[in-house]
Amino acid sequence: MFGELTEDSHGLLGVSCIAPGADSLFAEAVLASGGELAVVLHFHDYRRSLHGAEHRARFDRPAGVGVRW
Repeated sequence: MFGELTEDSHGLLGVSCIAPGADSLFAEAVLASGGELAVVLHFHDYRRSLHGAEHRARFDRPAGVGVRW
């Protein structure tokens, strides 16, 4: 999948809630390919519901890098 994203990422917009697992991997791949990410939050303070420092760190990582909140 990553190879497909990087071939022609001009205008690429990914939409994700950056949930643990595939959603976070997808978000990272979109940003790494130069695309833009639109984040959809399930509810206010969604980050606090994430269990474990690793998941919160992965959620925080895209902030400020081509992300629409």
